[in-house]
Amino acid sequence: MATVYLDLMRLDDLNEVSEIERDAFNVPWPSSAYRRELRNNRNAYYIVVRCGDHEQARTSIPSPVSRRLFPLSFLSPSPAPQETGHRDRVLGHAGLWRMLDQAHITTIAVHKEYRRRGFGELLLTGIFDLSRELQSDAVTLEVRKSNYGAQRLYVKFGFREVGIRPRYYSDNNEDAVIMWTDPLRSSHMEAILAQRRQELAHKLGLERLPDWLSRARSVTQKA
Repeated sequence: MATVYLDLMRLDDLNEVSEIERDAFNVPWPSSAYRRELRNNRNAYYIVVRCGDHEQARTSIPSPVSRRLFPLSFLSPSPAPQETGHRDRVLGHAGLWRMLDQAHITTIAVHKEYRRRGFGELLLTGIFDLSRELQSDAVTLEVRKSNYGAQRLYVKFGFREVGIRPRYYSDNNEDAVIMWTDPLRSSHMEAILAQRRQELAHKLGLERLPDWLSRARSVTQKA
């Protein structure tokens, strides 16, 4: 039975990541940009949603979430993780830059065949887990002014509009909406994220979402 789980992005994933980028964005990042991010940017962190039947995946469900353990700490992003054997399919990806006391989301995208199934929300929960692990105070991003669907999703996760970057997007000079969360450790954000996780688990047919980041940290400590 196929499983779906969060994992670190790997160099061997870049062909699939680039395919998703080209379909999702008018100005996609090339694979060379991701390669530089993974190899050289110690403040860059990228995750993926995978689907497959890897023997290390612990939870098997009919459609959405499970995860497999991975042996690399999020806090040591270099050298870039590389596959040494089996690699399950990438359904989507997301990333952030750690910038002082904030986490800046650089990208989030899901393969066109797997949208509206909760994978974008799953990636966002992973980004928030990672942001808290990095001790970021808040999360921020830019989104196209015309992308109302993405804005609605971000609002569900506690983002609010704080400003505009005029003519931010080079393909059509569209403005970007700047969005921020309240402090991640505030009772307001903790309540929002707990509710989102509960709703997403229900959507994916689980009692609760697996605490994938905690288990990854535990495996790293035992290695």
